[in-house]
Amino acid sequence: MLSWVRKLTCLGLTVLMGYQAMVATLPSRADSAPMWESPVGLKPGLVDNRVRMVAETVDLRVIERDGAVYAVVSAVFDLLNNGPDTKMKVGFPEYNYPVNVGEYPKQVGFSPSQLGNFRAWAGVTQYQPRRERVVLDPSASSWGDEWFVWDMAFPRGVPVRLNVGYDQKLSEGNGAVNLFYVLTSGALWDGTIGEATVIATARDGGAFVAADPAAGESSTSRVVWQMRDFEPTEDVRAVYVPATTWQTLRAAEDAITAGRASAIDYISGARAVHWMTEDGTRAGEEREMLRQQHYPRGLEWARQAVELEGENWEAWEVLADLEDATAKYPKGMHKCWSQPAADAYQQAADLGSPTAPAKLADLLSEREWIASTMLGPLEPCP
Repeated sequence: MLSWVRKLTCLGLTVLMGYQAMVATLPSRADSAPMWESPVGLKPGLVDNRVRMVAETVDLRVIERDGAVYAVVSAVFDLLNNGPDTKMKVGFPEYNYPVNVGEYPKQVGFSPSQLGNFRAWAGVTQYQPRRERVVLDPSASSWGDEWFVWDMAFPRGVPVRLNVGYDQKLSEGNGAVNLFYVLTSGALWDGTIGEATVIATARDGGAFVAADPAAGESSTSRVVWQMRDFEPTEDVRAVYVPATTWQTLRAAEDAITAGRASAIDYISGARAVHWMTEDGTRAGEEREMLRQQHYPRGLEWARQAVELEGENWEAWEVLADLEDATAKYPKGMHKCWSQPAADAYQQAADLGSPTAPAKLADLLSEREWIASTMLGPLEPCP
């Protein structure tokens, strides 16, 4: 399994003191940046905060239903207040959380409306969440952001075990999904985090195809992170491929390896590679790494399908899709002109494809647009 990413997030939560000034503002919105739905970690933000996170345990099950990928989360936070009795608001802020991985900026979004089956409790106390507008930085904005919150008390010296459970929709479609769990927000608690365990499992036929190097255990069905006595400076992350794409890819691999592959098997495998690398909630680095791992064989399979069935428009179209994708930067804009992609789209259109004509028109239109800008004409791909 490819291990390369540096940061994973699913739904965590955020804590703030209701009646004191915040010293750390939450990240601002950034509507122009790539974004996917994901939550944030448990977070205080007070000058005199004396509450320590003694332990954090997160069980994250990735499931699929109705064509979408969901995170089903069960989290336990053991907290201990070493200062005076404290009242806090606990909850989830609605905003985009900026994440930088390598040279590629990303935005992790969170909206309370994406939550389902939400529960929060400590001992016998069940909390009832509500929506409130919270102003974190009056000098920047007096309007604030909407939060999904409830009230909690942290008595001095009394351990508090906060349990949180919820479902969250992460994405739709067949493309790979970035899965995050934000640990860095925990750096604002008093002292270090005593210990943290995050366990992600895939149970509906999909697979994890990448996990960050901090993972102590990683396979296609399970990824585990364990840390002790640390102040987090990095988050954890994995990439999940939905069941339809993963099973299609594996079936094609099996047929090809056994030497019994038909043109349809090659087409299916090539299409799964394209789904995995071009659809879904990934930004620059993720897409590029998946391309490097899977594109060579995807192109080989597409070319083999054309060789076996030269009159099959599906073979020509998936070849065009992959040829075109290799001509793009990680963020999606073309970096060079792929004449093989244009020719393959034209061939698919001539053979009766209902979708190739529009793809070819878009390709030609983008080439004209790029030529009209300061970028100038696209050079032919090598």
